[in-house]
Amino acid sequence: MRLWVRLRGMRDNGLLDELVYIPGGLAQELLPSPDEQVALVERTFAAASSGRVQLPPKIPIHPRRETFIHAMPAYLADEDVAALKWIGGSTLNRARGLPYLSGLIIVNDPESGAVTAILEGAAITAARTAAVSALCIGRLGARSWQKVAIIGFGVQGVAHCELLRAMNPTAEFIVWNGGSNRSIPRLRRIEATISLSAREAVHDADVVITSVPLARPAHPILRPDWLKTAALILPIDFDATVGPSVVREAALFVVDDIEQFEYYRNLGHFTDWPSPDRSLADSLGDVPPGQDRIVCCNLGVGSLDAAFAHSVLERAQRLGAGLRLPR
Repeated sequence: MRLWVRLRGMRDNGLLDELVYIPGGLAQELLPSPDEQVALVERTFAAASSGRVQLPPKIPIHPRRETFIHAMPAYLADEDVAALKWIGGSTLNRARGLPYLSGLIIVNDPESGAVTAILEGAAITAARTAAVSALCIGRLGARSWQKVAIIGFGVQGVAHCELLRAMNPTAEFIVWNGGSNRSIPRLRRIEATISLSAREAVHDADVVITSVPLARPAHPILRPDWLKTAALILPIDFDATVGPSVVREAALFVVDDIEQFEYYRNLGHFTDWPSPDRSLADSLGDVPPGQDRIVCCNLGVGSLDAAFAHSVLERAQRLGAGLRLPR
C-alpha cells in the first residue's frame, strides 16, 4: 500500500499538528538503496565510536517463557534524532501463523520530547540488520567471498540474501532451515539452494549467517571443525546456533556493542563465551580481511533503527508520504 499525503507545517510551539505514521509497506519503499544502507551503518558506528551517540542497553521484559519484548532507545547527536524501537517476538508465532518479530519505531522531537512519528519496524529491522552483516562482509570477510551459508531462513534470511546479492550478483546461497518447507517460495525468489543439513550448508562457506528464532536455553549446533579456516561467522541469533567452542577457536571475536554484550551475558546468554576482543567499529579499519576465522556477533543496536527511521522520514517528508494521525 502506498500512501501519499502532503505533510502540514509546524505550529508556533514547534510541534507537528499531527503524528506521521509510516506503515510497513511504505517504510520498505522509502528505504535507501543497498549501498546507502551500508554507508549509513558505517557512519552510525563511526559516530558511536566518537561518543556522538547515546545508546543504553536494550530494556527487556519476558511476559512468557517463549516471549520477549525489548525497548531500544537511542539518540544521534549529529542528526539530532531521538527514537525508540519497541519490538517483541515469540518462538511460538510460527505455529500461530504469525511473524516471529513485530514492532514499532517511535521518533521524538529532541527539544520538547513530543512524539512526532511512528513507523512500522519490521522492514527497518530487517534492512539494518542485513546492512550490518554486509558491512562486516565487505570489511572483514574474504575479498573474493562467494559462498554464503544461512542457517534459519525467515525474514532476516531473505533480507540478507537480497542485500548481499546486490553486493555480489554471482554469490551462491546455501540454506538450511531445520527441515522446514515453509521457506521454499522465498528460496525460489532469491535463487538459494536447500541443504540437507547444517553441516553440509556451512561446508566451505566463506560467510556463515545464523538467524534461527531465539530460544532459552540455547542449543547451539555449529561445530568448529565444520567451518572453513577463514570463514566469517555472523550469529545474528545470539548464541542460539553458535556455541562457545566456535568463538574460542576464532582468531578474532567482535560485537557491535560490548556493553550490550556484557549486559546480555549477565542475563544468561553467551554462557562460556570469551569476552569480545573489540567492538565492530574499532575493527573496520585495521583487520586484514579474509585471512583468519572471525566471529562478529551483531546483537542489534537502537542507534541503527533511529538512523534508518530518520532516513525513511526524510524521504517521506520530501515526497509528502505518510499517514497523518490526529493528536
